[in-house]
Amino acid sequence: MSQSLPLLGALFQRAYVTTDLDRAKKVFAERYGVDAFVPFPNVRSHHLDGAESDLNVALSYAGDTMIELIEPAGGDDALWRDHLSWDGFQIRFHHNGFLLDSEEELLRIGASPRYNGPRRLLQGTSAGVRFLYLDSLQELGHYLEYVLPTPESRQFMAELRQRNM
Repeated sequence: MSQSLPLLGALFQRAYVTTDLDRAKKVFAERYGVDAFVPFPNVRSHHLDGAESDLNVALSYAGDTMIELIEPAGGDDALWRDHLSWDGFQIRFHHNGFLLDSEEELLRIGASPRYNGPRRLLQGTSAGVRFLYLDSLQELGHYLEYVLPTPESRQFMAELRQRNM
């Protein structure tokens, strides 16, 4: 395993925040050919700092890339909510997601001085899946998310991708 992880490795996910999840799913289906979203209402994320956020999420695939739609739903959801102006219906690109293979990779990205350019914003868990967000807005115009899935969530992603091919 490499001692130096690239921050922009193999992309697995493009994520968008929205003011209306159901309407966003329709837009993606009708205009972009991405449908068969699996909804996850009331997803609670537990942040390492003790805060929690609530999100409504829907997942699908476009080829090998997961498309995640996120509607902020309460708690400490500013990371997602602040990306929207709330002036009517919106869909905004939010982050690129990268899969990690080990706890060591997650810890190295979260702790290494090399990664201090993009500021660490949020680290936590959701349904057992560990995640880390870095702030690359000034340089790249979006956030970066690093995901360490459970074996069950890897299996779910593979099944969802197969279903959408």
